[in-house]
Amino acid sequence: MKKSRIVIFLLLMMIITGCMTDESQDEVSGDIVNAGDKVSENQMDGLGEEQSERLIESQPDNQAENLQSGQMEDGEIVCENPYFFPQNTSLMTSEIFCIKNDTTITNYTYWFKSNFKVELELHWLKQYDNGCLAKLSIVPFSYNMPDYMDETRMNIYFYVTSDEIYRISYPDLQNIGSYDADMNDDILLISMLDTDEKLIDNGELVCCPEGVEDMLEEGEAGTHTSVDLQGNQISYNRVDIKANGDREYYENFIWEEGKGLVGYMSGYDAEDIKDTRLVYLEDILYGTTDQTEDREIVCENPYFFPQNVSLLKADITYNDFFITIEDELELHWLKQYDNGCLARLSVVPFDYDDYAAAYLWIGDFEMYFYVTPDEIYRVDFYVSFADGSLKNRDTYIDYNDHLIMAVLNTDERLMEYGELVCSLERILNDVEEGEGGTYLSMRQEGDQVIYDRACSTEYNLNDWEHYYWENGLGLVEYKRGFSAERDPFYIENIMAK
Repeated sequence: MKKSRIVIFLLLMMIITGCMTDESQDEVSGDIVNAGDKVSENQMDGLGEEQSERLIESQPDNQAENLQSGQMEDGEIVCENPYFFPQNTSLMTSEIFCIKNDTTITNYTYWFKSNFKVELELHWLKQYDNGCLAKLSIVPFSYNMPDYMDETRMNIYFYVTSDEIYRISYPDLQNIGSYDADMNDDILLISMLDTDEKLIDNGELVCCPEGVEDMLEEGEAGTHTSVDLQGNQISYNRVDIKANGDREYYENFIWEEGKGLVGYMSGYDAEDIKDTRLVYLEDILYGTTDQTEDREIVCENPYFFPQNVSLLKADITYNDFFITIEDELELHWLKQYDNGCLARLSVVPFDYDDYAAAYLWIGDFEMYFYVTPDEIYRVDFYVSFADGSLKNRDTYIDYNDHLIMAVLNTDERLMEYGELVCSLERILNDVEEGEGGTYLSMRQEGDQVIYDRACSTEYNLNDWEHYYWENGLGLVEYKRGFSAERDPFYIENIMAK
């Protein structure tokens, strides 16, 4: 009897314990939502490593990426530093200078300046408690791109607070246990530097209105850094001095209030110039993500093409043998601005020989014009080719149209980066015979306005251009070349079809 009571008591205890366990499991399962549902960071903290990995894999793509990167849920990025780029900035352009060593010619090294703009992208990565993280990237280009333009030279990370900007040094991710070569570098950086304090500890102060003095004596070995306020610009300078007094690495940022980064330079000094690995960005222009409302295009300049014109024909001469062909031109009306409109005149590509291809460039095939009621500007603004050829011309031109409208987004910018090529105001900048310089002439002859430009050294004519505009017809003739009778490119007898 006594034994049976003990058995009954044990059975009752097992039933009670089982019920309590089920209730607690129900409580936990109530906190851990079903696969595919959104999960909070607090819920993630209560999971084991294996459970966390399974849950991340089950999340929607954007939620899984946020969980892996440590990105705050619905964290709006706020940037209030007047020396950093405006917050609606995502696209920029810049002239780039590099040193390029041509291995096809022994010991031949030359300075390379892009004939076109290179594209920069600004990525807003994450909002922290006291600032935000952003990445400035040079879009890869193959046109004379030096070998030393690797990821560390093409991407620069910045931590931005309301009154300071830090250049973030990228950690050596391959030496940490969590390194995954298949993961995005931005995600890894955010996961490692997940607080404001870690970013500052891993950064270099490159912009602050109060300035920073160099703590080393002039010529002393070590890393010299300084930040200086000059008018509306703040400059950061770094120079690494070796024990023997030689300069090694150097870096410079120039920030302008209301604009952001307007100039950048970095390089390595070496006895052989081809090893200096210099990169210099200047004339940095930003475009915005704001989309202006499309307005009806209005062209009231009698010396530009009539507004109903979209297709023209012309005679084109394109090499030293003065071979002339008849070809078509297309006129694309792109955008209306406050005081004028932007248009592109395109030569329909023709079959040209290898020799002609040596000096024909995209500016011969595509001419951008900014047109006001009484002036016409030629706007030379081209991003470097991705492949250095015209085989992707249509894609390239569509993109360049988008870029020029995003970056040269005001009448003032178009005029600043344009050349006045038609005006009733007479212009004459003469050059004495035997002197180098630029000759300019704008004159009216009957119904035509003629613009001439010629650049020369003391002894030689380098390059020249002629525009002939006719009242009621538009551009009727364009010529350019690189000497008196070398490398001509003529577009003559232009008329609407």
